[in-house]
Amino acid sequence: PAATPGAAQITQGQDAPLPDKSVVEDIKPAKEGGFLRRIASIFSGHGQAAAPAQAAPSTAAAPADPLSLARQNPLDVMLYALRAQAGSANLPPAVREQAQNFLKQIEQPLDGLESVKGWLNFTAGPMSDTSPRAIAMHQWAFSILCMRFANLGKAIDRHLRKAGRMDLKEALTTSGKSADAKALSDLAEETLGEIARMQKLAQPEPGQAFPRYIPLPPTHDGGREGSMSAQHERDDQGRDTWHLNFTFDPQGLGLIQIKAVAQLPEIKLSCVTETLAGLQKVQELMPQLREKLQDLGVTTRSVATRLGHIAHEEKPHAEAPKGQGGDGLSINI
Repeated sequence: PAATPGAAQITQGQDAPLPDKSVVEDIKPAKEGGFLRRIASIFSGHGQAAAPAQAAPSTAAAPADPLSLARQNPLDVMLYALRAQAGSANLPPAVREQAQNFLKQIEQPLDGLESVKGWLNFTAGPMSDTSPRAIAMHQWAFSILCMRFANLGKAIDRHLRKAGRMDLKEALTTSGKSADAKALSDLAEETLGEIARMQKLAQPEPGQAFPRYIPLPPTHDGGREGSMSAQHERDDQGRDTWHLNFTFDPQGLGLIQIKAVAQLPEIKLSCVTETLAGLQKVQELMPQLREKLQDLGVTTRSVATRLGHIAHEEKPHAEAPKGQGGDGLSINI
């Protein structure tokens, strides 16, 4: 986008004109070290950070599956930090405005088909120029990176000039140099971590049309990240079967998980809630859900609702014991 390009350039020291789009292709690896190489990877859209040439051996195990990765940088953690910065007097007004805009974009309710499509476009390409949310994230990341580089003593004039944001030079340079180095580093890591996480989660598993885990924004301040997932398979009789899973954290109701097995035109539903209030609300609204599905030509064959614990991680569908489900973010029924 015209107002936000340059985030990749600031990591590379290139002299070519800024691209028209946010996604920058064919970026050469940064030479300044592991931190900058990671930034270059994220802003080039590859999603996988390049390892430093002299990287020390790591004792941390890589995530076993997307569900493990999903909990590393949940949206609720990033939004908590973003709310703090949106009201922080330590940030220049223009940067606070970007934080507030990004927060506003992320917190838009998913209350219709178009809003859901917009969210899916964002999670599929968090650094693209096809989504207002992605543009807001790009603006925010660019400003934070400028401040981080100023904090490290690196000049940012050329990059701001290319991005057409020389109006931010004094504010970003002054704020970056005066900011607490660890706090600024943590904020940059939080932002870059969420971008990298979305880019990795957006990759479908082999043979599947959709990612294993799609994060959903919290529905209220202090709420937890929700999720949705869909997996396709064929049963023993060759019928197409969709395993769907939705997890929400409505205010005052606790976590609610809805699982479905769809063999159209029939569907089976299973709901688990962590609170009695949540269970009562689900039971109250279930007749409306069945009616709406029937209007779409889908017959609800069975519905099960119960209280229970909803875990944040669960074994993949193929490994789950038969007859057990309802306790996680996977697509098991």
